[in-house]
Amino acid sequence: MTVQIVTYLDDNTPLERLAQIRQDISRLAKESPYGWGNTQDLGAGIRIEGVLLENYQPILARWRTLGWLPDDLAGQRVADIGGWNGGMTIALAQAGALVTNVEEIPAHARQFAFIQETLQLQGTTLITDTLYRMPWFPETRDLDLIVCAGVLYHLSDMIVGLKTLYDCLKAPGTLLIHTQAAPEAEFPHADFAGFAQGVWWQPSISCIEEMLRMVGFDEIESEPYIAREAIVRAKKVTPRQMEFKRGLNYPFANILDDQPRTMTPYHVCTTMVTAPTLGEGSQDIATLSSASLPENISPKKVQRGPLGRGLRAFLSGGRDMHR
Repeated sequence: MTVQIVTYLDDNTPLERLAQIRQDISRLAKESPYGWGNTQDLGAGIRIEGVLLENYQPILARWRTLGWLPDDLAGQRVADIGGWNGGMTIALAQAGALVTNVEEIPAHARQFAFIQETLQLQGTTLITDTLYRMPWFPETRDLDLIVCAGVLYHLSDMIVGLKTLYDCLKAPGTLLIHTQAAPEAEFPHADFAGFAQGVWWQPSISCIEEMLRMVGFDEIESEPYIAREAIVRAKKVTPRQMEFKRGLNYPFANILDDQPRTMTPYHVCTTMVTAPTLGEGSQDIATLSSASLPENISPKKVQRGPLGRGLRAFLSGGRDMHR
């Protein structure tokens, strides 16, 4: 399904207007710290080459192939997180959705506003703000679908971000993610990137899945996309609150946890990790229970993984015994 929401420039467009459009494009690209976003064809021979090319198209195609994204989005209320100049936003609107581009970088938002005006876009709105404040805006509450492509790893607090997106969805509702992903996908860990190239974290696929479960999502599916990238679908089926709230930067009505806390590490316990002998008469630190390990992760796998390395380093006084 393709809905006509764009009025492209054509041979009847006055030359003076075309000249002004080219000047505006050049100015807006220079105002952005990275240049123009996605490549866009405006008609009348004006094609803007973007730093992201048209990378949103294969992502949308893969989501559709997997059955995660319907071809027909007629009447659905959708948010495109970090939509920049609107490549994916426009594609979703052409499928019939009412799409809000949530873009926190003002220079990027101005590019989309320019495209909205130049192509007389229908079915789209723009919010220039962070996703953390999406609940403040009526356009981004009670959504049917949220797409979050190339954003998760830019968040300083992924759990708060995912919780915010969860609360902005109606039930039933769907979240689609494309993200950078750390290797060793079966271990729930995130590599700290120190904001190199704008990246705070690189979470593994299982880390993403665990965070989604923790904030309340159901029916989570994921797969590797290309090297060190992944795509994920999560559904909000039955609305529920997070079980653990304290320490989370989120405006809960009640910060008391719904479940008792435990000192047993979550998904990092292993029967394979023991402490070295600490001296004459000492005993090894008791091995940890593996009862909380997922069925598909053996204690041996955890021992080899980054969490196992961290436990071994802790138990050996800072030495990783199995480098």
